[in-house]
Amino acid sequence: MICSPRAKESIWVQKEISTFIELRGRKYILPVLIEGEPADSFPDLLMETEPLAADFRGRNTREIHKNCRREMLRLVAPVLHCSYDELKQRHRAYRMRRYAATSAVLAALFLSFGLYSFYQSVQIAENYRQKQINQSRFLAQESADLMESGDREAALLVAKAALPESEDSDDKPLVGEAQA
Repeated sequence: MICSPRAKESIWVQKEISTFIELRGRKYILPVLIEGEPADSFPDLLMETEPLAADFRGRNTREIHKNCRREMLRLVAPVLHCSYDELKQRHRAYRMRRYAATSAVLAALFLSFGLYSFYQSVQIAENYRQKQINQSRFLAQESADLMESGDREAALLVAKAALPESEDSDDKPLVGEAQA
């Protein structure tokens, strides 16, 4: 039953309510307040039992939509033969389970992304180190080729480039071929 000041004044609404009460009883009437105050909006037949109405009123469309979502439980509770508070607690528990599940899935995604990123950084570091080793071996081979061709000065410079700058330096790994 949609209640507004116009519904209270309507003779046809009064007849519909009285017919419904005769056929089904008062407990199956689910009033919805859409405008006005309860005293000005509920037909006289509904005021006798002080109905628990769903209040959809609001100042703007957004507030009305928010009220509709909240008050829908008030309308569904009698249909499910349970109290509004019980249904509200069920709905809250459902939302909490849904939030917990969503949070768990997001945490798992972030954790897997973090692990994957860590794995990739280790792979990049290993690839970089392997490239440095290969570069040192290549430079050592070039140095040996230059030494064979008789260009000792260039061979010495290339061999020096194949070695780390100092013993405790991490700029390049120490490769046996370059050391020789």
